[in-house]
Amino acid sequence: MLSAQGLFVLLRGPAHILFLTDIHDKGPKKIKDGIIKAKPVVFLQHGLLAAGSNWVTNLPNTSLGFLLADAGFDVWIGNSRGNTWSRKHVSLDPKQKEYWQFSHDELAKKDLPAVINFITTTTGQEQIFYVGHSQGTTIAFIAFSTMLDLASKIKMFFALAPVATVGLTKSPMSKLSVIPEFLIWVSSLLYYTVALN
Repeated sequence: MLSAQGLFVLLRGPAHILFLTDIHDKGPKKIKDGIIKAKPVVFLQHGLLAAGSNWVTNLPNTSLGFLLADAGFDVWIGNSRGNTWSRKHVSLDPKQKEYWQFSHDELAKKDLPAVINFITTTTGQEQIFYVGHSQGTTIAFIAFSTMLDLASKIKMFFALAPVATVGLTKSPMSKLSVIPEFLIWVSSLLYYTVALN
């Protein structure tokens, strides 16, 4: 029988509070030769403008989070700061512009290490599997290439829809993005859309 447990990780410095979900089997522990065998840990990190719940939104037989848990993994699901599940902050409100003053760098260099260290400490596992989607791959590429101690905690990195550069993008939006006024307009639109929801 699967069970989910929600946990909060308080980030030092920016004081954002991130919400993690741990999906685990409440059944008996696997014992081999009299030793309790720990389940391998997998961490799922969502993409841009998404949430950790995306990993378990479909039916159990089509949701990666449930499929991995059923396959015997201890599944942890992350939520980037500012999304539906990680809007808390020690002193700022999401309606304040200062709340949104962060980039992929902060997600990669502050949030991801805090979450991975929390998971390895909590589970006692030295290494975990990492599955990132879109933005989840971007922050992993940044973090694992600049912090080798963090990279050493990753047994294997699965990059789904990896994003490392958008230089060759052919969408109309990318053509318009070279216009500074357009960028300012889009960022203000996104700020108010995200902050007020």
